[in-house]
Amino acid sequence: MLIWSKGELKEKKSRTLYFLIILLMLGIILYGSMRYRIHKVQGDSMDTALHSGEMVIVDRLATIGRYEIVAFENKNSDHLVKRIVGVPGDLVVIDDLNLTLYQGNTNKAPALNFLISPESAREMKNIEYIPADTFFVLGDNSSVSEDSRIFGPIHRKELEGRILFK
Repeated sequence: MLIWSKGELKEKKSRTLYFLIILLMLGIILYGSMRYRIHKVQGDSMDTALHSGEMVIVDRLATIGRYEIVAFENKNSDHLVKRIVGVPGDLVVIDDLNLTLYQGNTNKAPALNFLISPESAREMKNIEYIPADTFFVLGDNSSVSEDSRIFGPIHRKELEGRILFK
């Protein structure tokens, strides 16, 4: 833009463009910090997919589904990373400390069998299906994993989000 100043025609520098660029950058940073989190994997429960000490990016707004790896905070305020194997509506059959999880709502669906803790059995004894907004999670390295077999299903509000990548 040209302006007349002190008897000369001069070009006026527009600060509006700089202001808009800074505002756009701040918006991107704010959106990114609200949507994504960095999470540190602790322990060997997700070997071989993830290793202890690795940093992962968690998408807090991603759709969650079966076999997704998720980060969550359990009842003991531990930050954990596990894989979802049971989703709302899956059929659950508990016989003493044995749990059969049918990956669907009938006993003809693919099934997984687990030995569960007495606490988890008590918590789940009256459910026939995984309730809405809850998930059954397992560590990939099940021999060392503390997961839904021990503490029961987790609620959606406990989820930090889905792991995007390491």
